Amino acid sequence: MPELPIPNYDPTTLVLCAVVPERLLSWELRATEICADAARRDQVIEHIAENRCLYYSTDAFLGVDAQKIMDEHGDWVKRAFDETAIALKKRSERIYADHNPRNRLSYASWGE
Repeated sequence: MPELPIPNYDPTTLVLCAVVPERLLSWELRATEICADAARRDQVIEHIAENRCLYYSTDAFLGVDAQKIMDEHGDWVKRAFDETAIALKKRSERIYADHNPRNRLSYASWGE
């Protein structure tokens, strides 16, 4: 992905670094002279079957303070990713059911 100029760059700004439509969205926090913290976040969707996919996300803390950041913030980061994944799954299932009326009964049995 080509580097895009970012005016008034804030060293704590996440930068979009990879996009593969319908498969991958990634962004990163780059280490700078002002802030040595760095991170990479990926959201991935893998096609499994005609009506199924696998979604997962990763969050990697990088740099000299990576372990300290993970120790201090890892639990809430994991919880936020899990809650996002659950909400995304429910939303995707609703959209799928709305566009595929034959599947509404089986969707309803999955619960909310």
